[in-house]
Amino acid sequence: MINCTLKEISNIVNGKLIGKNKIINFISINSKNIKNKCLFIAFKGINFDSHIFVEDSIKNGAIAILVSKYFVNISIPQIIVNNVNNSFFSIAKFIRKKSNSYIIAITGSCGKTSIKEMTFCILKNIRKSYLTNKNENNIIGISLTLCNIEYYNMFVILEVGTDGLNQINNLIDIIEPNIVLISNLFISHFSKLNNYYNLIRAKGEILEKLSLCNRVILNFDSNNWNYWKFISFNKIPLFFSLNKLNNVDFYSENIITYNFKSSFILNSPIGKIKINLNVPGINNIYNSIAASAISILLGSNLNNIQKSLFKFKSINNRLKPIFISKNKIILDDTYNANLGSFISSSNLLSNINGYKVIIIADILELGNAEVFLHKRMGKIINNLNIDKVLSIGKLSYYITLNCKGEHFYNINNLIERIVFLIKKYNNIVILIKGSRKNRLDELIKILINKKNDNIIN
Repeated sequence: MINCTLKEISNIVNGKLIGKNKIINFISINSKNIKNKCLFIAFKGINFDSHIFVEDSIKNGAIAILVSKYFVNISIPQIIVNNVNNSFFSIAKFIRKKSNSYIIAITGSCGKTSIKEMTFCILKNIRKSYLTNKNENNIIGISLTLCNIEYYNMFVILEVGTDGLNQINNLIDIIEPNIVLISNLFISHFSKLNNYYNLIRAKGEILEKLSLCNRVILNFDSNNWNYWKFISFNKIPLFFSLNKLNNVDFYSENIITYNFKSSFILNSPIGKIKINLNVPGINNIYNSIAASAISILLGSNLNNIQKSLFKFKSINNRLKPIFISKNKIILDDTYNANLGSFISSSNLLSNINGYKVIIIADILELGNAEVFLHKRMGKIINNLNIDKVLSIGKLSYYITLNCKGEHFYNINNLIERIVFLIKKYNNIVILIKGSRKNRLDELIKILINKKNDNIIN
């Protein structure tokens, strides 16, 4: 992080500093993740209180702590505050302003992580850049990212998630983004948001507190852009789309997809250029257009975008090909799932050569519509060029029920079936898809172990 003194931090949070005024260059809320000159913040969650890990943090090298009560038998400096969590968020906001960094905030139902990673891949070539780690896209993860900004005037690319109203609203006060992009909107998080209108509002919160100097980028192909444009007030948004349409600023032409690669012509206000992607799917063309739009606003030229996107590789658990052999491939799409990503991944599989299998687990957080939507997914698959559908879980039963697939209640029986199919077909592609709580990533690990043990090849 940008160096701060304990006295400076104490003033920010209206705390009481006990001990020497040391320089801090890393902040952690995890006692196991302690680095040089680290301040440990005893964050309180719903089911935990990190004050019990203060001594562990010191053993691991923390040189100061921020806590809500005084620790008598500790020799390192302490900052005592009334509310640890609010202090943590205040520090994040302070570092964000002190760094004078350019903040990019990306939200939406699908593609957030890929757009973030693609944008980083492009922007790191023109200025020091920093991004949220993995899926740390809530107020805690984003605040931790901001706390540890390393340099002044960086590009900081933030993935912003939400599953309820007023979450992004509270976060925007901390991050104060310069560029905001909404990727798309699909049915998700209905267990908390209850309906589609609340989902639109929740994602749109990212636009409500922007100043006139902020830039907004919206997906013209999303049904909701009119609402988002309306709440953007005086800011004129830029639009991206898969197609050339009136009022669209960034779009593609001459799309060619083949198995796990694609190419297209990127059109932008500064010109056009051919983009070759080594990642699969139309969804990644969308993601690359969005990342290009952000990067062009921040000064990237088209050649840098072309070279950077060509080097971009699939992210773990997001349509990442795993080769059992040259013509026997598992598509690992186990990170998460909603209706939009399910349709996108299924369409991709449908257009790949070989015997095509989809293994699907429950799609969660669909609220009262969960049974209806799982039945609908079965009907969608039924109209695609997919040879075999296998499902596991409770709700996924309704998928296979509507597409004459096979449903499993036992993971071992499912594995036996997968192994049989891999051995039977010389040219086979297996897509594995489902919400993260289904732990399908464990199924991937089991299949990789069987490959390494030469049980399947």
